Amino acid sequence: MLRIGVRTLAAHKLRLALTVISVVLGTAFITGAMVFTQTLSAAFDDVVAGEYAGVDVIVEAGPGAGLDEAAIADIAGTPGVRAVRESTGLDAIVLTGADGARLRTPVSPQGRPAQRTWLDGSPVVYDTGSAPEGPEEVALDRRAAEAGGAGVGDRITVVTARDRAELTVSGVFRPRPGSTRPLAAVDPALWRRLYAPAGGVPRLLLGVDGSRSPQRVAAAIAAAHPDAEVSTGADRVAQSSADTAEQLDFVNYFLVAFGLIGLVTGAFIIANTFAMLVAQRIREFALLRAIGAARAQLTRSVLAESALVGLVGSALGVAAGFGLVRVLTAVLEATLGMPAPALAWSPAAILVPAAAGVAITVLGAWAPAHRAGAVPPVAAMRAGDAAAAPLRARTLAGAGCLALTLVAVAVALGIDAEETRPRAILVGVGALAALFAAWLAGPALARIGAAGIGRVLGAPFGAVGRLAATNSRRNPRRAAATAFALTLGLALVTSVGMLGASMKEFTTGMLDEDFRADLIVSAPMTSEMPLPDGVRAAVEQVDGVTGAASFALAPVAVLDPGDAERILAAAAAAGYGPEADPAGGAADPGGDAGAAGRPPSGMGGLQPFFDGDLGRWYSLHATAGSLDLGAPDAGVVVNERTARDNGWTLGSDVAVLTPTGAVATSITGVHDGETAPVMIARGILGVARPGWLGVREIYLSVAGGADAGDAPVPAAVRAAVEDAADPFLIPEVRDRAEYADQVAGGIDRMLAVVYALLGLAIVISVLGILNTLALSVIERRREIGMLRAIGMQRAGLRTMVVLESVQVALFGAVLGMALGLALGWAFLRVVFAADAVIAVPWGLLAVTFAGAAAAGVVAAAWPAARAAKVPPLAAMAED
Repeated sequence: MLRIGVRTLAAHKLRLALTVISVVLGTAFITGAMVFTQTLSAAFDDVVAGEYAGVDVIVEAGPGAGLDEAAIADIAGTPGVRAVRESTGLDAIVLTGADGARLRTPVSPQGRPAQRTWLDGSPVVYDTGSAPEGPEEVALDRRAAEAGGAGVGDRITVVTARDRAELTVSGVFRPRPGSTRPLAAVDPALWRRLYAPAGGVPRLLLGVDGSRSPQRVAAAIAAAHPDAEVSTGADRVAQSSADTAEQLDFVNYFLVAFGLIGLVTGAFIIANTFAMLVAQRIREFALLRAIGAARAQLTRSVLAESALVGLVGSALGVAAGFGLVRVLTAVLEATLGMPAPALAWSPAAILVPAAAGVAITVLGAWAPAHRAGAVPPVAAMRAGDAAAAPLRARTLAGAGCLALTLVAVAVALGIDAEETRPRAILVGVGALAALFAAWLAGPALARIGAAGIGRVLGAPFGAVGRLAATNSRRNPRRAAATAFALTLGLALVTSVGMLGASMKEFTTGMLDEDFRADLIVSAPMTSEMPLPDGVRAAVEQVDGVTGAASFALAPVAVLDPGDAERILAAAAAAGYGPEADPAGGAADPGGDAGAAGRPPSGMGGLQPFFDGDLGRWYSLHATAGSLDLGAPDAGVVVNERTARDNGWTLGSDVAVLTPTGAVATSITGVHDGETAPVMIARGILGVARPGWLGVREIYLSVAGGADAGDAPVPAAVRAAVEDAADPFLIPEVRDRAEYADQVAGGIDRMLAVVYALLGLAIVISVLGILNTLALSVIERRREIGMLRAIGMQRAGLRTMVVLESVQVALFGAVLGMALGLALGWAFLRVVFAADAVIAVPWGLLAVTFAGAAAAGVVAAAWPAARAAKVPPLAAMAED
């Protein structure tokens, strides 16, 4: 039986190829996701190792203090220390080129104190010129010089988060091996002005001379300076690599999820394909049964064929996945300048996708295989249509699933739960039941819906159009199975589109109604450096500006004091982070903020800090306390939902967990809006601004602006603000309308990635339609020959096949969009407030509907041409 199955596959290469394609696509995506994240992780590890090349020991100061001259000299004099370099952690810098325009490079440049040697002892080699001789000069590495067209003697501007300077290029040096960032080297005194104007240096990077190990040097420095956090370069590389791997895990899960969507979509196509193949081979199975083959043997034969298809498809998919990663890395190299890394992979990147591909293929073929074994030998010797089986039981099962969906959604929307999670789980159960309902009741719906669409589409084509509609009605199982893959993909696309449209509606509505700033001065979204310190003072002094407030982001978490204490204790036990008493104010110094200011593991993401009155800038209304975060006693302001979810009330003690410890404060205001669920007062951190707190936006009010009835911002005032911000290179100035467009554009870019990934399911669905039509042409060879014999022209046959394809595609699109809208509405009602605006993406629906019709035409092109070439007399002969 196995040999028979293999020979059958080999004899029908077209059927094999069409079935394998859907397995290849889904498997390739999972393989590509796993290999891509492993490759990125390895590439980031190489970048981190390159950035820390020669760095043997890292010494970081406590919060707000910095290392003074005496401490630096003492550390530099520690036995075993060969070289010392001052640093802040990220050291981002913005440069102009020789033409005065901002230098735009794939990765942010860094500023360094000029030194004759690197930390590993190798000399800094200058191609032209020499090192800076004083605070009026700067040296650039070759990458920065080439990007800006700058050479020795050119004047350029440098800007950091603390200051700016006009400098002369003194020389161009060769990049340090392993470094990926362009470098600008300045006089050490100027570096302190640009990065540490308060006088203390946040961090020192040390190279040791080999007489002592880095661990011994680190231990000696830690003993002499107990307030400092001391670690080895190797430990920091390991921690950074672990953090990167943890962050990339999410990307991996995200991509694998879409790969599984593709495989699941392919499973329906595989099931449909094997069902048609079984129907076409009924006589073959009958003959085998007649000569003694058992039912179990036939079932195992079909399953073995499916396993072979899964193996072939998975093998090709794994190879295609590696090719996909190579293409992606080449794109990154071309667009971001990141050198294409060598592919990194583990056995799991091959075994997991291969196992998933085989398992889903066999699962998709199980029902057709069972039907193949159940065919009675005598009854199967005559031609029959397997699709003629009754649909009553299947349709009733679908109705039961639909009822379960309605109950789950009704309960989720009806219960008064403080947490969103249980309600979202209920809606998720309802969504799964809805998909089963669509699958089970699909044939009954296709008998009405697809045939109805076919009659409308076929009306202008006369008898050919009526034949096309009749074919869908005659075999509704096939039409429903073909359409369901498209239904699944478009349901997801519609739900995501509904989420995006609602987010944009909420954001633009908030900005129109609640946001009261007239001008927004902001750092670019892709900038690693926040707004420099002097920007606010410069724009605030412009004539016509009547008020200003700063919006900052920092890697902190707002927790109950006991939670903060436990997290800090766990971080200390793991060998990093501060030990702190959240109830007693600032923590002990020495937190590990990482190379880019990351918080210890277990903390939250970026949280907003503000120094103005939320009631003034956001038109929010306090239900308790004050919303003025600029007041001396301001702490944390939350909305009512956040307060309810966390059990907070006015005056509740909370701890703001930062990379350098925990700060005790309290809830000083509660408001009734959905905007600003959590806002933290800048003042709780003291006067000194930590390096990990970056101002991203400055809000300005102008005379005659929003306070005067939403009048446009006077052009002269805007031009003056732009002129004041221009010397800092980074700031971008927008009015509220432009700001709203920017935010909406960010949502669109985020969703574009999701749409591109969901496009995989759509592509597989279109291939499924092509697959089904091609097999249908083979199955209906005699029927097509008869139509040709009684006078139907080739053009008529092509039209009939195209109309069948389009009506199936449109049926799947309509069903998918209906499911997507219903489930999207339910999820949004659960996630957002009951009275939140839920927007329908009408434009997306129109494009999707038209795209489904176009996909149907494209999918039918080859099967239609094949049908037109069927010889009438040969086709009418019995096989």
